[in-house]
Amino acid sequence: MTSQSNQNAHVLSKVPCGTVYYVDHIQADAGLTKRLQEMGFVHQAPVIKIADQGTVICQVGHTQVVLSAEIAQQIFIQAVAIPLSDETTLDKLKVGQKARVVRFLSDDQGLFVLQEMGITHHEILEMVRMAPLGDPMEIRIRNYELSLRREQARQISVEIIP
Repeated sequence: MTSQSNQNAHVLSKVPCGTVYYVDHIQADAGLTKRLQEMGFVHQAPVIKIADQGTVICQVGHTQVVLSAEIAQQIFIQAVAIPLSDETTLDKLKVGQKARVVRFLSDDQGLFVLQEMGITHHEILEMVRMAPLGDPMEIRIRNYELSLRREQARQISVEIIP
């Protein structure tokens, strides 16, 4: 990728977690640029920053990649406009409804644990059942059931699938 800079591009290490971005360009030597491209960091590839705790964990396509903060500073990305009108939060789903995970509304460590359990961007989930008082709720994701507190579910933005 070229080293030309787009005014709207941001450094991967500086953006918040949970939003979809596109790779704009890489400013690194030829060897590192080639290695990053082999990992999926090619122009216009979708990138989601999952965690940033010393190292940067991100999802490129269907692959999770761990980068040092120094390498993440050499990857420039652009934000993707996500229409908010079709989004809701996971806690608002009704039993039987299916939805796709769009983004996370917080960088909370508890959400990192949920991501480790399979709630990742673009995954499809289904509301299975709700406790009598509405908390906790049970969802099906990746062929298993997971119970969540309503407060956790409020931090996960989803797009309802008809």
